[in-house]
Amino acid sequence: MLSERDFAEFKRGSLQMIVLYLLREGDRYGYQIAQDIKRRGRGKFPVAESALYVALYRMLEKGYISKREETGVKKPKVFYHIEPSGEEFLDGLLEAYAIMNEGIANIMEGEQG
Repeated sequence: MLSERDFAEFKRGSLQMIVLYLLREGDRYGYQIAQDIKRRGRGKFPVAESALYVALYRMLEKGYISKREETGVKKPKVFYHIEPSGEEFLDGLLEAYAIMNEGIANIMEGEQG
């Protein structure tokens, strides 16, 4: 079993892909993203809120996502939206993910041919 630190490092590389994938489905605020990851990951992909917000800020800086604040409410929420550059980056991540999964499966199945 991986150590917590090794598992965290492994997850960090997948978090951007997951967040962008969720935002492709529609705009969300941070807490919503965290809850969707928890629910859809069935508890197998735990993410600390601090790690999620670091990833969101990083993607904001790179222009992959944008944000807008909901106004006129007691407790304003910041909604995140995927930008065209984020869509393009996500497509690349999904392609790399599929290729890597196929390669790993091939290696674990043993030498063929």
